[in-house]
Amino acid sequence: MLENLLKEHAGEISSLLGKYGLSGAQASGATDTIVKTVSGFFSSQAASGKPDLNNIVDLFNKNTPNQSNALFGQLSQLVSGNLLKSGLSQDIVSKISSGGLDDILKIFQNGKLGNIDMNTVDSLVKSLTGGSGGLGGLIGNLGGLFGKK
Repeated sequence: MLENLLKEHAGEISSLLGKYGLSGAQASGATDTIVKTVSGFFSSQAASGKPDLNNIVDLFNKNTPNQSNALFGQLSQLVSGNLLKSGLSQDIVSKISSGGLDDILKIFQNGKLGNIDMNTVDSLVKSLTGGSGGLGGLIGNLGGLFGKK
């Protein structure tokens, strides 16, 4: 599911990568690598049985600086490693894995995830982790996830 949501914004991601001097083909290839790496990272977090839900949600929260998020560093390292394997130079990979990845996450922090409302996802996760709202909040948030508030 996440990979499909990321792919919806492949053109926007490729455009962002163009500012690092990548050709169209390089930006497209880097976009594919980033999409697969990011979706794989979150899939592995979910499969771990102990996903770090607070930090995952914070990665999609525009009010939290990505560099202060514990998962951003891990994600950045994975993206860097996979981009290096694709043949991009260390200099470009360093820029993409810090500033570029931050810009890519900002696409989603601004709510561009299809029909999913990120504020509702944040509230839902807080309900599941005991942050606020209890059962009533959880039920309301489930409806809000799909645009029914």
